[in-house]
Amino acid sequence: DPKKRRSPFHWLKRPPGAPTAGSINEEMDKLLLAQGRIGPDDPIDRIHPNLRRHFAQIAKKSGTDGMKRYSPEKRLGLLVPFLHERQETITDQVIRLFDEFVIGLFRRCENIQEDTVLMARGTIHEKVVMFRNVIKIILDPRVPDAGVRSALYTKYPREQFEQAAQECDILAQPLDSPGYDLLGERYSWVRRFFGRFLRTFVFRGDKEMDGLLRAIEVLRHCDEKDQDLPTDAPTDFVTAAWESFVIHQAEPQPGAKAAPPSTLDRRFYELCVMDCLRAALRRGDIWVE
Repeated sequence: DPKKRRSPFHWLKRPPGAPTAGSINEEMDKLLLAQGRIGPDDPIDRIHPNLRRHFAQIAKKSGTDGMKRYSPEKRLGLLVPFLHERQETITDQVIRLFDEFVIGLFRRCENIQEDTVLMARGTIHEKVVMFRNVIKIILDPRVPDAGVRSALYTKYPREQFEQAAQECDILAQPLDSPGYDLLGERYSWVRRFFGRFLRTFVFRGDKEMDGLLRAIEVLRHCDEKDQDLPTDAPTDFVTAAWESFVIHQAEPQPGAKAAPPSTLDRRFYELCVMDCLRAALRRGDIWVE
């Protein structure tokens, strides 16, 4: 690459960067390059695994100039095992980066949520005073029922009520809340690489993982065809913690004989697949073919 002053051979040997969307995409670029340089007739299966690793190490330790000094036949004999070794290593690196990216994303959201709750708790006394004054106005017999709202807005402007309601929502969250709403706000970070990640690898898994594997295929199809998430997309893999974010059940209409159909939130569906896939890969329930 004249612009970056590096050869593809040197680039393939370079270690990955931090667990970011950019690093994951770069490693998948490397994987694509390594796969594209191997022909269908390469005799890799006829080389003993130990000898294959030995040849790959020779190529890895050789610089670009060192490889040029070899004859074309010897250079090919070293490059083929090297490229195969790179495919395996880079695949492992992408999976590791993916795991660390997801863990880091969750940790970042949890830290933000903890900070937000701590800030909201600092206003508890203010909320208690406000609640006491609101109760006094509601119970005051001199204030007619029709005038309660205007009396409240005279005491506190509407904007202050709206802010108090938002802070109370934060305070009402369980201490162990996973912070999925904050994760949803960072969906664009995931979109930078996750669709390509699903398309790059072939995933296989145990029978219990069929629902998650079908969900991966659905997301692949939606990305390739630029389609919306189908209403019948599999949801049997969705955990209880994710369910209220992924599956939206509409309120039944008065007098309706049947409950309205539920809808799926594409953003949280994809985030749930990402979380479940990371956990399954770590457990070994799903693997890359």
